[in-house]
Amino acid sequence: MASDRAIQSVVAAFAGAYPITNRDPVDVKAARLLQYKRSFADLTDGELDAAVQQIINERTSDYPPSPGAVRECAMRLREMATGEEEVDEYEAWSLVSLAARSALGFASAPDERRAWFVGRAGEHKGEVVYRAAERLGWRDICLGDSDDEPIRRAQFRDLVKAMQRRDREARRMSPVVREAIAQIASRMDVNAAGRRQVGGAAQASQASQAASESKLEATS
Repeated sequence: MASDRAIQSVVAAFAGAYPITNRDPVDVKAARLLQYKRSFADLTDGELDAAVQQIINERTSDYPPSPGAVRECAMRLREMATGEEEVDEYEAWSLVSLAARSALGFASAPDERRAWFVGRAGEHKGEVVYRAAERLGWRDICLGDSDDEPIRRAQFRDLVKAMQRRDREARRMSPVVREAIAQIASRMDVNAAGRRQVGGAAQASQASQAASESKLEATS
């Protein structure tokens, strides 16, 4: 979590690099500081400082970047440092083709396939390739008509792109947004449970009424 000192350093760095911000009213500066604290809550001091320096060195605008731009840069630097950069779709398909040729296809266990990909491409990239191949289906990959391989290859690349986009969005989501989504999901679960209870009670009531009517008919 970025410390208050690190966030104050961001403010000072932008004030020096973008003097126009010094004209902002006090309330605007206070609101900016609060937004920085919320946007950078899950970044380390080092990640935040590196992102700020990268942006200052790259940008030619007279205006400071948005908190989202700073966060985007910090997450990109983190991904570079941790090996979570995006997978090249063509290299990924080459791995899948190699796996199919090495008899690792649909007859092997999923854990075995996952370990194979992770061992050759690393934890992040191997996981992405493994998930995309599982989604496409090993029976098609291994036993599909060779004339349809360009179609399978294109479908696989689309899967990899979609998975990486979702993973990237999830990793780069700010803590505030992540918490809001969790609360929405929780409320939806509660509402769904309530609807199930109401539906169950209605069914029970209908069954009880039908039973009562049957008894009346039997005694009449």
